[in-house]
Amino acid sequence: MTRPSLRSESLTLELDPACGGRIASLRHGARELLVSPSVHPDNWGATLWTSPQSDWGWPPVAAVDSEPYELVEHGPSAITLRSPVATMGPRRLQITKRAAVVAGGSIDLRYAITNLGDAPFAMACWEVSRVFPGGLSFFPTGRAALTELPPHGPLEPDTEAGFSWFDHAAFAPGQNRKLHADGEGGLLAHCVDDLLLLKCFTDTPPADQAPGEGEVELFAFEDGSYVELEVQGAYASIEPGAELAFGVRTHVAPCPVPRTERASLAALALDLRERIGAP
Repeated sequence: MTRPSLRSESLTLELDPACGGRIASLRHGARELLVSPSVHPDNWGATLWTSPQSDWGWPPVAAVDSEPYELVEHGPSAITLRSPVATMGPRRLQITKRAAVVAGGSIDLRYAITNLGDAPFAMACWEVSRVFPGGLSFFPTGRAALTELPPHGPLEPDTEAGFSWFDHAAFAPGQNRKLHADGEGGLLAHCVDDLLLLKCFTDTPPADQAPGEGEVELFAFEDGSYVELEVQGAYASIEPGAELAFGVRTHVAPCPVPRTERASLAALALDLRERIGAP
């Protein structure tokens, strides 16, 4: 099956309905930003999980993460995919993903969890993007304390200029490391070489985040081959027949600021976030 794709100026997004409807490719010009199955056979591209992870443990539920999705819509400006019915204990649900072109070089992803059961349940949407090693990830520091994540080792960010920073170039392989954090202003940024990747979304206050999770999460795989950039929406009850949606606006821009100039990088990311907005 040919993978459907969208383009907004220099940004191209390609979806793979055959593998969980995940984002198989995200390119700025000819530059790929997401890792492929050659890096990890299962953990590649960008996907959606439901939160909290305590609902399903590991591995991810196949009907959500890796089984074929139905291609519902494919036009020049939007693509919609729908998952098979997924079961988590007594809960029955379905995932819908809609990608849409936004003027100015952005692409929106709207994720929705639909309750197909007979009783309400609470969940949150959770976008996971796997990027190449060696980048610098950062986000405005929030108000809530970090969540401990055994058996993973802690991923401890630096704090500077009102932001939390993780420099993967300094990562020592040998153990998976994970961070669950509260952000501020609905922004997660990632600088790799001369490009700046932004994830823009509606900020979720600590009281509305899924139990044991974080609005912003970072994961460094033990062998140093990739990093996960993760954002979560609000944790809320979903009535039978209803849906819970979460939108993420993805934007990639040239980054003229050296990664050592963190205050300037933070200012650039905030300026772009203000101009780009969120879904």
